[in-house]
Amino acid sequence: MKAAAAVHRDEGTYWRPDAIESLLPAAGLALEHAFDTTWAYAYADDASLIEAMLAAGGAGAIAPDEAALGREILRAMAHCRQPDGRYFVSNEWHVVVARPLP
Repeated sequence: MKAAAAVHRDEGTYWRPDAIESLLPAAGLALEHAFDTTWAYAYADDASLIEAMLAAGGAGAIAPDEAALGREILRAMAHCRQPDGRYFVSNEWHVVVARPLP
């Protein structure tokens, strides 16, 4: 998914694993906890998957051709498609809890 959307916008360096932690001091925050968690999503069909992915992170808003991005998303997520047409997608999230610096 990231690769499909990346051709439509400048991702900069924010996809590296420690990106959030490195931004905390400049924001006046101190790291309290950081952890990873996995969450699974289910989409009924191609249209449901495309709708959700285009809404995520403003992907649809930055795409000069939303239909083309939708096709790219389907190609990128083909490995998640089930025989009945549903999609099961598992995402890993990096969670950071921070507090104001003293």
